[in-house]
Amino acid sequence: MLLKATIALERRFELPDEASPAQDPEGRRYCGLRVGNLGLLVAHDVGGEIIEDARVFPLPRAASWCRGLINLRGNLIPAFDLHESLGLTHLKASRQWCLALGAGQAMLAFPVDALPVALRAEEGSMVRTHVTLDPLRAHAGATYRINGDLWLEFKHLEFFRALCTTASGSQPS
Repeated sequence: MLLKATIALERRFELPDEASPAQDPEGRRYCGLRVGNLGLLVAHDVGGEIIEDARVFPLPRAASWCRGLINLRGNLIPAFDLHESLGLTHLKASRQWCLALGAGQAMLAFPVDALPVALRAEEGSMVRTHVTLDPLRAHAGATYRINGDLWLEFKHLEFFRALCTTASGSQPS
């Protein structure tokens, strides 16, 4: 028997607790990003794409870390410079890539110094560190040692919202 369209549209799909990434027996899955000499981890399922030779349209009187807007298939997405906002040096890479991270209204872009890599972080690879850049401290999670490198969980949406709120001089809602 088929449901009426209005009833079907009111239903919600909820994932069972077993499907949460924390339950993964092989460790949490991440996408590893290199920004300067910093290794950042974002959830593997956040979505995104690499944009080569991104054309950025600057915004007048914007902060130096706000590069402007990128037209990605007709969608305007904000482009930020994490190097500038965190005081990091751009690495002398043979190519510069821009990563569009997220989806829909939550998509944003920023340059990365290497192509993203798929990583797994196991509980045993977590390390304690007190060396986190001040602007990043409130938006960082655990630090992991993976394949000999340190990687920091990065709450990117929180970070960019706070950055924009600070620049506009308004308080977060």
